[in-house]
Amino acid sequence: KSALALALARLVRGEIVSADAYQVYRGMDIGTAKATVAEQAEIPHHLVDILDITEDLSVAQFQKLGRDALGELGARDVPAVVVGGWPLAVLAARLWLNSAFRPLSWQIRKVIARWRHSRSYCLTHL
Repeated sequence: KSALALALARLVRGEIVSADAYQVYRGMDIGTAKATVAEQAEIPHHLVDILDITEDLSVAQFQKLGRDALGELGARDVPAVVVGGWPLAVLAARLWLNSAFRPLSWQIRKVIARWRHSRSYCLTHL
């Protein structure tokens, strides 16, 4: 996906907006197919290496960042090439311009975290 995005961005003289849940984090370079420093210098990348690993990113926050990136590119009349492997992030990208996710409350986050933990426990203890 990354190589295709680079080729497409070169072709349309555009910039890449990442919809990858891991590429937003600085230091998450292994296993993310993150563009090299040289590739990022050639084609500007947005939403890459913008957060510390200790910071959370909700869909609502991602959506705002995406809207901001697309708005900035649109203001400069630069095509955006949106690429990534996180289905919810890609869905958020499709909705960037016409919808809004509300951030989850801490209560809902707690329920989801408990569910994820119990699923992980069951899967690792079969």
